[in-house]
Amino acid sequence: MHLKELAYYQGHNPLIHYRLGQLYESSGNLGKATAAYRKAIDSFPGNLSARRGLARLYARRKMPNEAATEYRAILAVAPDDIPSRNALTAIYLRGKKYDQLTDLLKEAVERKPDDATARFKLGLVYEFRKKYTQAAGEYEKGVELDKRHAKAMNALARVYVKTDDTGKAKEMMEAAIKADPSLKGSALLPRSFSDEFRQGAAVKKKKSISKKSRKKQKKHYSKSGKKKGRKAGISAKSKKAGTKKADKRKKTTRPKKKTRR
Repeated sequence: MHLKELAYYQGHNPLIHYRLGQLYESSGNLGKATAAYRKAIDSFPGNLSARRGLARLYARRKMPNEAATEYRAILAVAPDDIPSRNALTAIYLRGKKYDQLTDLLKEAVERKPDDATARFKLGLVYEFRKKYTQAAGEYEKGVELDKRHAKAMNALARVYVKTDDTGKAKEMMEAAIKADPSLKGSALLPRSFSDEFRQGAAVKKKKSISKKSRKKQKKHYSKSGKKKGRKAGISAKSKKAGTKKADKRKKTTRPKKKTRR
């Protein structure tokens, strides 16, 4: 029996509605997929798979508030669901909802106080909001938990620079470079917390640009494999322009009058 028929005869079966939602989503019918996931949740509110699917669809349909509501509902039942927590973090970051982002990261620290990465992320938000005392506190705890956390050391050095504590800043910079030698020059002391959260975006951008340039280069090659040089292109254009000018001259020049004998 088809899934649609099963959904009709067994309307209260959450699994059937969930499977139907998956099929609609894979075929690109996001409206029907949303309705199917919603029916699955109405039939069984504890269906986390359906909630994840619904939250994912809301994010794809550019409905961040609805997506955030679903991710919050998931975390209320399963607080250790890392993918859902990361997705909610991304929504708050993209929407510049820094109060909600701070609360979310506080929850993560309260749940796992020995997590150096969670401390580091909370410190970044505090730093961005110019709460340097709280930021330094989180960074310091992160460094205590992980002696090799170069990013936390680098961030702590940055906060010391902002609070005019140059002695501690220099000491922490040296420790950061020792832990990670790649943190030299432009990599040391990034401008804002977005540099850390969105790390890798610039690299992706460069790759996409290089691909475009490669496509342009391919256009300069003919099917036979011979390179179409720029000079050849220019000469062809100049030839065309020359022929056009010659045609114009022919039109504009008046015929010579015949002389009578």
